[in-house]
Parts: sequence; C-alpha cells; structure tokens
Amino acid sequence: MSTPSVRKANALPRTRAGRPRGWVLFGLLLVLPARTASAAPSLDVVVARTVRGNYGALHGCYRKVLAEDRTRGGTLFVRITLGAGDAVKAVRAERDELGNAGATACILGWIRGWTFAGAAASGAGAGSEITVPLTFRPAPDQFLVRAEDARELDNGPGNVARVLLHTGSVGAARASMVLHRVTRAVFDAVPGDQALYVLFGPGLMQWGRRGSRKLRVGMAVWVPAGVSVVCSARRAGEPMMLLQLFVPGGPEVRYRSRPADRARKQPPARRATPVVVSPLPASVKQRIIPRLDRRAMRHTRFSLLEVRLGPGEELRRTRPAEDELCYVVGGSGTATRPSSSSVELAGGSAMYYPPRTPHAVKGAGPMRLIQLLAPAPSRVQVRKP
Repeated sequence: MSTPSVRKANALPRTRAGRPRGWVLFGLLLVLPARTASAAPSLDVVVARTVRGNYGALHGCYRKVLAEDRTRGGTLFVRITLGAGDAVKAVRAERDELGNAGATACILGWIRGWTFAGAAASGAGAGSEITVPLTFRPAPDQFLVRAEDARELDNGPGNVARVLLHTGSVGAARASMVLHRVTRAVFDAVPGDQALYVLFGPGLMQWGRRGSRKLRVGMAVWVPAGVSVVCSARRAGEPMMLLQLFVPGGPEVRYRSRPADRARKQPPARRATPVVVSPLPASVKQRIIPRLDRRAMRHTRFSLLEVRLGPGEELRRTRPAEDELCYVVGGSGTATRPSSSSVELAGGSAMYYPPRTPHAVKGAGPMRLIQLLAPAPSRVQVRKP
C-alpha cells in the first residue's frame, strides 16, 4: 500500500477579520516585519516543520477517508488561532474537499493539541490567525483497511455495521466484507451467497418459521442465496460480533444508505437451511483448516478457511487464481505485496488481494486469520520459519 501523504503546508497570517493575503511567499513578505540574517525562522517554516512532525497523526485521520474511497483526495483548509506560548487556542475548517466528517473531526482534534514552536518569534503572537492547507493524495493501490478506520453505519435498532472491504475501499468486486456489532439484526436474503463468522459473544440464529440454531464464538455459517436469517445476542448488554462476507460483492451497499432509503427487493424465497460449522478445538495442529468448503456446501463458489500462524510462519501465495479476503482475528504480523512496502497487521485488519497478485502474511507471534477465497482453490500452503 502506498502511504497516503500530506504535502508541505504553506501558512499565511490573517487579520482577525480579514481574508488571506495570498498563498505564496510574496504575501508573507508583505505582512511580516523585516528580519536580519540571524532572525528566527519565518512563519511558513515554523508551520511546515510542525505539520511535518505530525504526519503520522494526519495520515491516521486520512485513513477514514480511504476506508470508504481509496481514490478520494483533496485539500482541507484549516484556520488556526494561536494562544499563549505558541499553542493552538482555536481551530476550525474553512474549506473541506475531503467530504468526510469523521476524518475532518479527527484532524481538527489533533491540531488543537499542537504547539507551533517559534511562531511568536516570527511575528505571530497570541491572537494571530493563520490558514494552513493540508493536501492529501489518494492511495489507488490500497489493499488493507483497519476496522477502527471504517465508519460506523446504522443498520437499524440493534445493529451497527462497518463496511471494510468493497469496491470503493480496495477494489473488491467478487466478494466483500462487513463487520457487525449485533444485539438483534436481520440479514436480508441476497441473490448470492453469504458467509457469517462469530467473532465474539453467544447468540441465536433463526430462519424461516421454525429454524433456529445457537451460535458461539468460532462458528462459521453458510447462508444460501435467497435465504434471510435473524441473529440476536443471548446475553443482555453483551452484543455479538459477526463477520459477514458476500459472494459476489455488492449487497454491502445497503449498509451505506439510510435505513429509510434502502430498497427491499428480495430474491425469490427458498426453503434452504443454512449450514453451520462448529468451532475448532484449540488442540487442532493444522495451520490451514477448511471451515466452509465443497464438502459442507456442495459447491465451489467460495471457501472459508481458518489460518493459524506461529511466530515467523508465513502464508505466501505466488500467483493465485482466486480473489482473497482476509481478516485478522487475533495476533500481529506483517503483510507484503511486490508493489508496496510491508504493513503492520493487528486484530481487526482486513486485506484484499485480487487474482494473480503475489503476496504474503507473516506472523510476528501467534496469529489467527479468517480467509475467504473465491472461487474455492485446490490447495493453500503455509511456510514454516
């Protein structure tokens, strides 16, 4: 993944009631006092140095934009009022080209804690106002989304969804991934397949008039096309955490629209029974374990695997024919692709790899992954250290 970047910021003083005097160094020379060769750095140098020292925080906020649309960039113009000791007294957005309220609030929150060391010496004392343009570049080759960066979406009472992997965030079309926090949720029937994996909390799944099944952590469920299910937590005050995968992708779009605007077009109802696979015992020594495969579902449209990596072990794929979606359930490690540097993985990291894309996931310690491959492959291997 190419790291989204922030261009060097230019800052120009404003009067409290006036408009910017310009966006180039010439404007600065008009409003700043004359300086000798040994004078303090100019205000634009002070601001650029401060912004550069906070790149990491700004990038972290910008990931909220990329989690929805990896092609979206733009400039956020921030107006800052300085207080005593070069600290920020107040900050607000003047013009926002990013169009993401969460990312903007995150950036402004960080800036409130900044100190522009040397601002007073450069002529911008307490009460001075400056405007800083922060320009963010898209990450068109992004393949990883962290759960904390995805926006929380209201899916009706009792369900909050985060759409992790989809066409906008990573370019996935053959499959998509949604993370749910559920008190009670209706998962509507869709034309394709659905897979559910229980990450946390005991629950109950119901379908049709009489079908029901208790759920617990580690269970994998295949919901055939045309079948809707209702999932609810069994303990008051303890919501379930579910991973939902669509094959093919597309139905996740409904979570990104308002509940009142969602189309309720249902595929023809089917009298099919979801397939539930029990959790794996901790004693299993296999590294790659099929959870939903041809034997369980009687088709090869996709397979759901559980991958267990030890310290230094690596899941490497050279030129796979399948689309691959991964979710880190627990542990830490790194993910690499030839076209980008390695990225750090932790619980809640979701990755997408298109067909014929070499890649590798390596565990820094014990790490557990849920992996969906579409269509189902013949074989996947783990390399030991």
